[in-house]
Amino acid sequence: MNQTIMNINIDYNDMMLFENFCKSKGTNVSAVIGNFIKNILHEQKLSFDDIDDPFYSDVNMSVLRRSIEAAEAGNVTQHDLIEV
Repeated sequence: MNQTIMNINIDYNDMMLFENFCKSKGTNVSAVIGNFIKNILHEQKLSFDDIDDPFYSDVNMSVLRRSIEAAEAGNVTQHDLIEV
């Protein structure tokens, strides 16, 4: 596999924090960035696309968890779909 060097401009403090984060997870910056790029190429989209999706907000996830708990406890009401 041919490899190349990539240079990026990033805030020094951010880079140090990122390096420490990677070390704490048992990896390194090069491996994380390489995997990030491979994931983008495989998925053909940025892997953080759904970060801003309101479906994944803390509030909605809380509502979903409560709904699942209610359904598992048998507290559900069956009804027909309402056409709008």
